Amino acid sequence: MRRALPFAALLALASLGSAQAGDILIHGGPIHTGVEAAPTAEAVLIRDQRIVFVGGLDAARARPLRAPATST
Repeated sequence: MRRALPFAALLALASLGSAQAGDILIHGGPIHTGVEAAPTAEAVLIRDQRIVFVGGLDAARARPLRAPATST
């Protein structure tokens, strides 16, 4: 359970953003999925407060990413 806490904290922080926020790509260490068939992943992509991709970093980076909205 301890291993899942940092990832859960990141997801909680990601959910605080608005729908106008850019995509969030989490990578840089093993991500424990809790899925027996695929227990770890290299990357997680979050869009509009939903996990839209879990898998390899190269595949995550190949997906089009949205930049955050900015104002001047």
